[in-house]
Amino acid sequence: MTDSAGDGACGYMNSFNHRGKRIGYVGIGINEIHNQVRKKAYKDILDKANLVTLRDEKSYSIAKELSSNQNILLTEDLVYLSDEVVRLSPEDRVPKLLVAWRSLRGYCSEEVENRALDTLAALIVAKDEYEEIIISPLGNQVDDEPNRKLYSKLSAQVRNVRFTELQSYKQKIDLICSATTVITGRLHAIFIAEWNNINTVAIGYDTKVKSFLESIKRTEDLVFPETLTPEIMEQALLAKHKELTAFDWKERQDKSMKNVLLFEEMI
Repeated sequence: MTDSAGDGACGYMNSFNHRGKRIGYVGIGINEIHNQVRKKAYKDILDKANLVTLRDEKSYSIAKELSSNQNILLTEDLVYLSDEVVRLSPEDRVPKLLVAWRSLRGYCSEEVENRALDTLAALIVAKDEYEEIIISPLGNQVDDEPNRKLYSKLSAQVRNVRFTELQSYKQKIDLICSATTVITGRLHAIFIAEWNNINTVAIGYDTKVKSFLESIKRTEDLVFPETLTPEIMEQALLAKHKELTAFDWKERQDKSMKNVLLFEEMI
């Protein structure tokens, strides 16, 4: 549920509700809502829902501000149910940078995004520590243009850069886990990189990226396109963290399983 992008499929949900069906949301996130029309629609649908589970504390607090429905509950992100995310790092991994830019269309001006891409390109060119630099749009089709733009800037100045498009989610996970540094704005790419203790720079574009990093106590990795400078990027690249462990993962996986159990109770 957002101000201008995803709308929680409210039209469909209301249609199902009017036909006497139970409705709800499982493991969702909610951005800060300023659009008054959407705020009213979200309040209405949350009031009617038979179950709503939220993946982070910020989303939960927003949902509770919108509705007093007792069926709104805090759980954890559904991605913790995956058994393919956390893996052992290969000991002989070569220094590799993966950049997966998330299109900021609708979140900031084209000027701000282009300036951030220019800053990022200049920083990568100035650094000479990666044996391989990979640019890849890990998200949907809208990410293709800015990633190709970044690749074009880099390919004219560095020899060891390549562009790749992957369709399989398993290939995408493998690509992320093969890197030693990941720079991205895609939430689940950030998630995979952080949980594998890969050096990560997270491009913040809305509250869900910040909420996730707060949940794992790694907000030092967060940078914003509006204030992106080489110095801020370097600070994020050099940030040191206590490693996330299999025990930490299991604890969150148990909370995520509540999504499934609560859904089963509802049906």
